Amino acid sequence: MGDNEAGPPLVPIDFSRQSVASAVLKNALGHPLVTIPAAVGIVASVATAVLGSPLVIGAIGLIAPIVFGVKYFLRYDAEAAKYLEAIRSVQRQLVAELPKRLRITLSEACSTRGLRQLDEMENSFGDLQYLLERKFSRSGMTLGRFLGTAEQVRVGALYQLQMILGQTKAIESIPDDLKSRLDGQDHNEETKRLIKERMGHREKVLKTIEDLHTNFEECLTRLSEITVEIASVGMGGDEEVKFESYLDQLQVLASQASEFRKET
Repeated sequence: MGDNEAGPPLVPIDFSRQSVASAVLKNALGHPLVTIPAAVGIVASVATAVLGSPLVIGAIGLIAPIVFGVKYFLRYDAEAAKYLEAIRSVQRQLVAELPKRLRITLSEACSTRGLRQLDEMENSFGDLQYLLERKFSRSGMTLGRFLGTAEQVRVGALYQLQMILGQTKAIESIPDDLKSRLDGQDHNEETKRLIKERMGHREKVLKTIEDLHTNFEECLTRLSEITVEIASVGMGGDEEVKFESYLDQLQVLASQASEFRKET
């Protein structure tokens, strides 16, 4: 993937409690010690009814509900944490080199604004991660859900900087003095029309770049807002609703980053 390419599609991952519970349930139901004994148990039950096969074969089917109960009910938190860590591992691998690559290409493009936004996003994400790791247990679900969603916001913002580089490259060969050329020289009508068309291309791209920078600022502002709110909230059951609300806000930010990238 080149430095100025937009990268793989961004598909927001749902880190809500319902989504995590659904994933844990799916994994539990798909475990070999659930599916195979269940199938054997069904066949054995039919065989027992029709042919009078030994009932001990049917007992194999009892393994399935036992294993399912252990994985879904007794080990729910551990299985959920494992699922969240697997998802976050994929996220980290996806963008492992992106910040470093962006810093190089933004410097080459002399994008002071882009470099500033990159630094602010990395610092903001680092501050939020530091805060969350001291608010929540590393073995619990909440930390993984928050960090996974915040990572999506970060990735979406970084991809917008990458898109800015691509847009900038697209108009690199279009001179910025076309208007003065148009006003200062005699041209036939067709030449004037073509020059104006190129001016329009440049103006359109410059507007897109400005929109991307503005959307990046929105991500920074909302991320810092959520960080401040989380820092002010205590712990305990009464605060759980607030944390879920902040997680929902992060999820909205992640979705907006993805949608903005599709529309641009």
